[in-house]
Amino acid sequence: MTQSRTETDSFGPLEVPADKYWGAQTQRSLGNFKIGGETMPEPMIRALGIVKMAAAKAFAAAILTIPRARIMGSGIVSPPILKFPSER
Repeated sequence: MTQSRTETDSFGPLEVPADKYWGAQTQRSLGNFKIGGETMPEPMIRALGIVKMAAAKAFAAAILTIPRARIMGSGIVSPPILKFPSER
């Protein structure tokens, strides 16, 4: 018998193999859905990494300024204003 641990979600407790990092919801999905061993191709993973890096660099180049909080009667705080270097 393999080692297991008890994980709990909104449907109640469920046994999950101890050597797995996922929780009860993923374990239920494995039993309820036909999940294959297909993985994303490595070039796609690299491409997504490049896109994420470009987005991070663009965000870092922008200056996030939050003006004094203007609390309106409804309790909503004004959103932050994103300024790019060309707008400074």
